[in-house]
Amino acid sequence: MKTLRIVFYTFLIAVFFNSCAKEYSSEVMAPPTGLWQFTSGSTNYSGYIADFHTNSGNPNQYSFTGKTMDGKQNFLLYLYGDTLTTGNYYASQFKATFSYTDATGSAIYSANKLVGEFVVNVLSVEATVVNITFSGTAQDANGNQVQITNGKLTIN
Repeated sequence: MKTLRIVFYTFLIAVFFNSCAKEYSSEVMAPPTGLWQFTSGSTNYSGYIADFHTNSGNPNQYSFTGKTMDGKQNFLLYLYGDTLTTGNYYASQFKATFSYTDATGSAIYSANKLVGEFVVNVLSVEATVVNITFSGTAQDANGNQVQITNGKLTIN
């Protein structure tokens, strides 16, 4: 009887430890929906757009969010309007804001009406493709004004 009890408890322990094994997921990460890039000074920044969505409101808010390829910085571009159409969106008119942060959310660059003029030009809006350029004045983490140039964003 004692041997049977030992075998039973050994079996239970083995089942317990087996059930705690790491589970390997079969999920596949969705590919990036697009790419972004910009330059500040002599430094080029780039990464992928992970999400593009619309928040309903008056006006609607169009959010383009992404990361650098190493995942250490975050990219965020907001456009405001009734519909997303081609044309210029000016920060001075509360139509655009830009944010580039580190992984903790601390600002590296930000642009809005209070900083200076920042312009987003929506070149095309089609069913599956959006092409955007952007440039203008932003504020760095130390409060200095810097120029953002050669900004591009493409959604596929």
